[in-house]
Amino acid sequence: MTAENAKLYRCPVCDTVVEMLDRVGMELVCCGPPMEPLEANVAQWQAPAHIPLVRHDARGITVRVGDGRHPMDADHHIQWIELRCGAVCTRQFLQPGQTPQVFFAGVDLSKELILRVYCNLHGLWQSRVSIGCGARRHRPRPAADGNAACRSAQWAAPSAAGFVA
Repeated sequence: MTAENAKLYRCPVCDTVVEMLDRVGMELVCCGPPMEPLEANVAQWQAPAHIPLVRHDARGITVRVGDGRHPMDADHHIQWIELRCGAVCTRQFLQPGQTPQVFFAGVDLSKELILRVYCNLHGLWQSRVSIGCGARRHRPRPAADGNAACRSAQWAAPSAAGFVA
C-alpha cells in the first residue's frame, strides 16, 4: 500500500469525507447513494486563495493556504493541510479561528512535495512543488544578495506545470 492508493470520497447528501487507504473492491455508501470520488483542484488561477504555498528552512517547511487570508469561520474554513513526500504522508487538522498555516518538520527536500488542502466549501486543492535544492536536510547558505540560496525566505508557489519556478 502506498499514499498514491489512498482516495478521498464525499457523500453527496451530508458532505461527509472519508479516505479509503487501499482498494478493496467495495462501494462506499453514506446516506443512501454511493459516495463520490473527491478530485483535487489544481488550477491556481481558479482560486488563488486555496493554493498551498510553501517556505522552507533548516527545520522543515511551512505551508500556508493562498495569501494566508482564507476565511477560518465555522461555516467556511480550511479543515486540514496535508504533505506527501515520497512514502510519507502527514496531515494537520485546523479549527475555525486558526491561521491556515502549518509547519512540517524534517522534510526530505530532495523529493517532490505534494501539498493538499481541504476547504469545507470549495473542496480539495493540490499543488506539487519541487524545492530543487537536492539536500535531504536543508542548510540555507546566504547568497551574494543576502537571500537564502534556495529561496527559503520566499513563499514558493507552483508554476503552471506544478513546480516552483
